[in-house]
Amino acid sequence: MRYQTSPPELELSDAFYTRHWERGPLHVREAASEGFSELFDSSSFEELLAFGALRSGFVTVIYQGRPVAAELLCHELQEVGGIEHDDLIDPQKLTPYRDQGGTVILASLHLYSRKIAEFAERLSNSMGCTVEAHAFHTPAHTHGLAPHFDGEPGFLLQLEGTKHWTLHPPLTDPLPIQGSHPPIGWEPDEALTQRFTVEPGDLLYLPRGWIHYADTAEQHSLHVTFQALPNLERDVILERIEREVDEAVRREDVLPVVPMRGPSSLAAHVRGIAEKLAVWADELDSHGISGSRVS
Repeated sequence: MRYQTSPPELELSDAFYTRHWERGPLHVREAASEGFSELFDSSSFEELLAFGALRSGFVTVIYQGRPVAAELLCHELQEVGGIEHDDLIDPQKLTPYRDQGGTVILASLHLYSRKIAEFAERLSNSMGCTVEAHAFHTPAHTHGLAPHFDGEPGFLLQLEGTKHWTLHPPLTDPLPIQGSHPPIGWEPDEALTQRFTVEPGDLLYLPRGWIHYADTAEQHSLHVTFQALPNLERDVILERIEREVDEAVRREDVLPVVPMRGPSSLAAHVRGIAEKLAVWADELDSHGISGSRVS
């Protein structure tokens, strides 16, 4: 796993996929010797909060390990373009939580930061899946989210400050496809625990399913996590079947009320679609799906 600066992108080698992908975390020190400042920084973060007119779904505050209710962070009522909104974030309402150690998350940063969007798109193209970006700003001497795991692998770029991460192996096999928290009463196996101190310019790969939590040191921490959304096999197959059905069967075709004797047009459609799917299966056997979206 290597970070390149011109243009900024993450290069994932065959060795990375073989040794680390969904197997265990990887910490790359000084992946960017001069940091990731060309991508994002605190001033950009604060400007988006103050002047971005962000809605509640794009901003989350984590206080004492849990999300703050969205309605506590919004303006009472704001009129924009003649339309009244009750879900626009009021930066002033974030201040008390931030002063007491609250973490602010800017979700889906790729939708409103051009450089982040370009980086995410390059990573998406190389992996063959959708990539989202989220920025996390945590004050000094603070714990972030309570122990939890994600249903997506993440590539964490540490922009500012130092963060201490604690990771524990997944609780399930197969790995989860949705994030959650470990069950009540969960006790980690210290022998399997991994800890990392991530500094500006460092990269940390977090496989999906790994339980993780973090705290900051003497100064605030800012990092951006790029999450790769897994392509679920059943979704890929269903999408391909739907495409073949759309091509083979007209929407106007209706089955008779009383089944006709003799060869069925419905059976002919099913056989034709099955033949096309068999060809697709042969193509997957021959070429695989690595490095490009499934077509």
